[in-house]
Amino acid sequence: MSAPSPGAYPGALSGLSASAAVYVDYCPACGYGTGPWDLVTGDGAALAREGNVADLNQPVAASFLTPALGWVAGTYVDEGDPSRPLRYWRVVSTSDGGRTWRVDYAARGG
Repeated sequence: MSAPSPGAYPGALSGLSASAAVYVDYCPACGYGTGPWDLVTGDGAALAREGNVADLNQPVAASFLTPALGWVAGTYVDEGDPSRPLRYWRVVSTSDGGRTWRVDYAARGG
């Protein structure tokens, strides 16, 4: 299979079945806060870009029950004050295939 990588760094993978998975990546070159996610089907023969995970700067883990319903954990950096950016750990979820994302959990990190 020849398909472009979702991003520049290895990302989280969530298996849906023996022949399908969701792949979430981290792509700083695409713009800070871009977490592209793709649906892998056909035993890896097809890779379809589904969009970007919202409200995270760097996704690190993913768990999807279906292509429409899933959770992604990672970090979010609030740079409202560039001299003192605030880092948060977050868990975000989607129930509509990534069209919208909701912050389910947030905690200030180091």
